[in-house]
Order: sequence, then structure tokens, then C-alpha cells
Amino acid sequence: MKLKFLLITALFAFFCFESEGQIIDIHNHITNKHFVNDVEEADSISFYLKKDGKLPDKYLSNWGQKKEVIDHTEDSNYGNYFQSTYTDLQRGDYNFVIQSISPLEPNVFWDPTGLFRNFVRSQALKTMGIENSARFNSLISTPSWNEAYNEFLYTVNQNKTSPNGSFQMIFPKDSVELALHKNDKNTCIGIISFEGGHILFGKTVFDEKGFLNASLSSDAKKEVLENIDYLRNQSEYRTFFITPVHIYWNTLGGQAKAADKLEARAKLMFLSKITWFRRKLFTKYGSGLPPRQDYGADNENPGMNNCNCDPGMVRVDNSCYDSTKVDSFGKEVISTLLNPANKWHRPIYIDVKHMDVRSRLDYYLLHDQLEKTYHIKIPIIYSHGAVSGKRLKVAYFTSVAPQMDRYEEVDDPLYFDETWFKDNLQTNCGLFTDYGNNADAKEWFKGPGMTDPKITLADAKLTNSLSDTTTNGWFYPWSINLFDEEIKKIYDSDGIIGVMAEERTLGWYLPHYQDPDYVNWLKNALISKGFFKSNVDTVTVDSFRVAELFLRNVFYIVQHSGRSDTTAWQHIGFGSDFDGFINPIDICQTSADVPNFKKYLIRAIPYFLAIHKEYWIGGKPNGILYGLVPARVMNMLFYENSKRLILTYF
Repeated sequence: MKLKFLLITALFAFFCFESEGQIIDIHNHITNKHFVNDVEEADSISFYLKKDGKLPDKYLSNWGQKKEVIDHTEDSNYGNYFQSTYTDLQRGDYNFVIQSISPLEPNVFWDPTGLFRNFVRSQALKTMGIENSARFNSLISTPSWNEAYNEFLYTVNQNKTSPNGSFQMIFPKDSVELALHKNDKNTCIGIISFEGGHILFGKTVFDEKGFLNASLSSDAKKEVLENIDYLRNQSEYRTFFITPVHIYWNTLGGQAKAADKLEARAKLMFLSKITWFRRKLFTKYGSGLPPRQDYGADNENPGMNNCNCDPGMVRVDNSCYDSTKVDSFGKEVISTLLNPANKWHRPIYIDVKHMDVRSRLDYYLLHDQLEKTYHIKIPIIYSHGAVSGKRLKVAYFTSVAPQMDRYEEVDDPLYFDETWFKDNLQTNCGLFTDYGNNADAKEWFKGPGMTDPKITLADAKLTNSLSDTTTNGWFYPWSINLFDEEIKKIYDSDGIIGVMAEERTLGWYLPHYQDPDYVNWLKNALISKGFFKSNVDTVTVDSFRVAELFLRNVFYIVQHSGRSDTTAWQHIGFGSDFDGFINPIDICQTSADVPNFKKYLIRAIPYFLAIHKEYWIGGKPNGILYGLVPARVMNMLFYENSKRLILTYF
């Protein structure tokens, strides 16, 4: 009867809410691949606009798709299909999209070690699929500010009207212009954002190769602040938010490790064990905001079991060094971006994606201070990602030195945690010593196990049951994903969590998901509930497995939102990261696929809840919906919540 009730309400809601089927994506690289493929060099965009007042026809290409027939076995690099174009947004019935501009980071391409530098360049040119080597050379020899600024100009100067009908793409300059177009029919409204603080690095930083150093020079910092001033007070278009860090070290704060690819993981695991190569590959000098340095020191002395370092050594997180440095420029950058005293009278908000756990903790403390200083509400934005399934206590420990998000953990998180925590020998020195006595941080020490720095198996939330999917082993465990306690923090800030459409980040490659016993259990459970016929094929089963992957992260967020009513669904959005070099889930490969993906999720939710009792509330499979129906909660996720965020804070 419970399943029958869920199915009836889902069917009723499908017809009631079908008219509200538009899509909002809060993180999408809609011009990235066209800009790289079609533009000889970035500065040619500003050259033509200054010379002719418009772009030449050869640059007005962002409505075009590279391939109509997509090979799902290929990664979406520059040489393969495009995951998002203006035409894909039209086909996907997008109402809003937040354009993420993020040029290649120069770090690894300009490493002073010639052998490493040449190896990386040759591999990058091969795997990225850039067909024009001259454009690749231009990419790695042009300051990031120039690349980002010209892609922005390229974005807003494309043809507004689709060649395939009356659909149009509009980029409002400010909230006034947004209000004029928010109800336009057949229109997608684009909002500008930037991913990575390196977009603020101009000629001075580039000439000095400041991104390779522990901190920037005074001249380089001056240039960064000048570029921030341009965004705050001189640009014609308002920037909604910026991600301060990205994949590689940029001196502004510690970044979460993101270099992981299933096909290359064995090689990465091997290379990560070589100290010299590890430092070159991941280029991380410190964690936190400001970053505590120097993790690249040769005299590192891991001290995980004792929070006291040897004489003459200084503890940084869970390791000891002979010295440490702190450069607070990253805090200055964030404080300046959030200052509403600009031409827009609103902050440029901060997207915490890619910040490491310590950086996020430091930002949350700074965030609370700045709300009081500036007398404003500052929503915390996590534009694209998923959850790690970890509590802060474990997430912090496994993400800082000497652990640093190890490949062994993503290869088999259950075995990793059993190995490290079985004897209760590990102590989280950094978290408890650096934050435990901070009155402003007391909210982070209220959860289970937060009175003792020793880490236990209970803290790791281990389970050996394939039917309990709320625990370790079901979520991508690296610190690039959210830990439990910060979910509530984002909700309480009136912020948003954008759930990605990427297989890796959602957890697809974890051993649990590929376990034949689990796949068979899932198939038989769904056959018994009537979702599948008894002769169901593998492809059909895999479609549900992928949908389940997405839903598991969504329901986990709701579980840890700190809410017990419909507001538990009000701060989740969709942040695809299309064309951000991701391997998307197979049933949602492009922006054009999103409406059908949403419909599939609506159909799948009652069955997901029927077979996964660990998400029930009060003994009811639909309890976690808090009286809402599947179509409504998916409409909130894919549309309503993000629209409210944009209209309130842009």
C-alpha cells in the first residue's frame, strides 16, 4: 500500500507540475570549448570589439554542436562532443544558467623543471583533444586574466537569437535588467561567474610565475586587487560569484585534491608515492585560509599520534615541520570580494567548491564575521559537487598533511578506514588544537565524537551491509565533497548546494556500486516492486543505478540539512559542470538531456525509497519528502531553489 500511494501521488504530481519543467543550472561552462576551438588567441576578441564594435562571423559559433551523435565511451574533451552550447540550453528548456568561466591553470605548464613541464604539456595536448597546437601554446602563454576576460566578452557578444527558432540567450548586466527579462518566454538568462582565483592573475603574476610560489609578491598582489576592483566597480556586467581556488595551488588558499581518473588511477597512485613528483603534480603548499605552509618541505616529520612536535619543529595540521608561514592575502581577497560597497551595492559571492576542508572551515568563520561587519546576509554557495559521507572529524583528518586525500581511499574507502582507524591510534591534532578553543568555532564541536580528538571506527561510520547506503563506501570520500556538518551551515546561510552530473564525484566507481551482489540485489528488488520486468536488460538496470547514484547524494543532503519539514528541500540545486572536463552520467550527457533526466528521477523516487529503508523517516518511505511529492521536490531542485537564489541575491 505504501508503494501504491507513492506511485499515485507521483503520477498526479507529474501532470500537475509538468508545466513547471524548466531548468536552472548553477554551474555550466557554456562557451569553454567553442572559445578554445574557434578563437586563435584570447586577445583577438577584445581587438575585434574595439576595432569593429562586434565579433566577426567566425567567432559567432556558440549555437553550434560539434557532434549530433555522441559516443558515450569517449571523454568530452575539446576534440569530442560539446556537453553544453546555446542550442543545448534551448533543447533543454533552460530558463537560467550560471556561466562558469575558468581558463586553464598555468601551474603545471610552467613548472621550472623542464622534464616535468614538457611531459605535462605533451600529455595535455594529447588528452585534451585541442586540434590546433598554436591555440594550446596561446592558452599556456596568456595570463589567466586575459583568457577569462576575453571569454567573458566572447560569451556576452554571441548572437542572442537561435538559428533554430525564436529562443534567445540574454546576459543581463545587473539586477535591474534581470528584472526586465525574468518572465520572458523562450529565453534563457545567463549569469556570469568565474571558477578559480587564478582568473585574477594578470601579466605581473604571469611574468613572475607567482603561481609557482608559496605567496605572491607585493606587485602581484596589487595587480590582483586592481582586477578585483575592475569586477566590482568598472565592469558593465555584474559577477555573481567566484570560486577562490581550483585544481592547482594559487596562493590564495588550500585546494582540495581533484586529480583523479579511474583509467589513470593506478599510475597516479604510483606517482603520488614519489615525493618529488607528488609535489609537482599536486602543487599544494598549504591548507586553510590563509594557507598554513609549507607542505613542500623536505624535512616533514609526520606526527599523527602525538600533537606535540619535537623541539625546533612546528606543527601544521597533523605533521611537524621546521618552520611555517602564513600569508593572509587570500582572506583579504575574499573580504574585498564580499564587500558590498561597490557599484552593484552587493557582494561578489564566494563559491566554496574546490576549497579544502580547512579552507572551508576558515571561510565559514570569516563569513560569520563579515555578515556582522557588512550587515548583510551572505549565502554560502557550493555550486557543483556531492557529499563525502564523512563527519568533519574524519574529513579533516584525511584531507590534511600527511594524509592529503590519498588514492588508496577512493580505490577502496572501506578498507582504507578499517586499516587506519581500527586501533584508535589516530589523533586529529589540527582540528582540535587549532579550532577547539575558538569560541566562534564551537558549533563545529557539537556532533558525535567531537569531544575526543582520537578517531574511532564509529567516527568513520563503517558498515559491511550492502543494504545500508548512508555510510562509508557509498559516497566519493575526498575533501572536494561536502562533510556532514557543513550541509546545515550552507542551509542556515540561505545558500545552495548544486548536485553534479559527474559519475566520479557522485561515487560511481566505488567498489560498492560495482559489486555484483549489490547489482543483483538492486535488480531483484526493483523487479519485485514492479519497476523492472523479469527479463530486464543490463543497460536498463544501469540507468536506474545511475539515477540512484544521484538520488542517494540528494537524500543524504536532505537527511543532514538540520531541517524536519519542507525547507529541507529548499537549498538543493543542479550544478552540472558540463564542459568542465567531466565524465557525465550516461543518462544525462548534455544540457539537452536534463529534462528527461529529471522526468526519470521523478519516476524513480518512489521505487528508490521503497527499497532503501535507511532513508525512511518515522517508518514511512515518503517521510523524507515531508508531504511533498516527487515531481515537486525535483522541480525545487532543478528550478525553484536556484531561481529564488538568483532573484534574491543577484
